[in-house]
Amino acid sequence: GTISILGTDDYSGVTVALYSPAYLDTTLVRINQEYPHIGVIISQETEFDHRLQTPVTYTQTDAAGNYQLNNIKPGNYNFAFLKDGISLKYIYDIILIEGENVQQGIELKPSIDISTPVTEPITFETGVQYNFKHNTQILSQAIIEAGAILSIDKEKKVEFYNNLNTL
Repeated sequence: GTISILGTDDYSGVTVALYSPAYLDTTLVRINQEYPHIGVIISQETEFDHRLQTPVTYTQTDAAGNYQLNNIKPGNYNFAFLKDGISLKYIYDIILIEGENVQQGIELKPSIDISTPVTEPITFETGVQYNFKHNTQILSQAIIEAGAILSIDKEKKVEFYNNLNTL
């Protein structure tokens, strides 16, 4: 596969890790399917967290963003793409078939560190990871797009003092 990162020509050092899917409670999945209007829907998107598992295998990209994972058993997997300064990206439910080569072009976006206070209107964009390493006040209007990642360090808080909307 190949990775590209917006805003840079150095695609090296991205960890590409392959994980078994997160366990989904079958009772909840069945209830969700039978009664989709109640409860919280669970899926790989809501349950998978690479920090809670050991990867099946992993590698790193070269300077051109190329990577290769070999000798993988057929099955269903989740991918994680990780590098400091780059937004975390997951790809869920990839089915690998014996003898098949999977060529995927992946585009990653730089991550953004947010410090206090935010006084201008802000939109937390899809596919971008926003890191809050300090207590942070958002004093302006804020929009959170679906798929934005807000990563708040342990024992830190983000406080919103104006309108917060989701898209």
